[in-house]
Amino acid sequence: MTLALLHRSPAHQSAFAALRDRLAPEAVLVQEVRETWLDEARAQGVTAADAR
Repeated sequence: MTLALLHRSPAHQSAFAALRDRLAPEAVLVQEVRETWLDEARAQGVTAADAR
């Protein structure tokens, strides 16, 4: 199994790696950090309500 996660900040990577280690140590974890994406989406008018 491969888990792919997209983060806004690198600060979240260690927490999710630890969670994977505890719940699914056999899983491959791919974590991508895109610090600007949330700001870019907000600048284009995307809101949390749009994600529902």
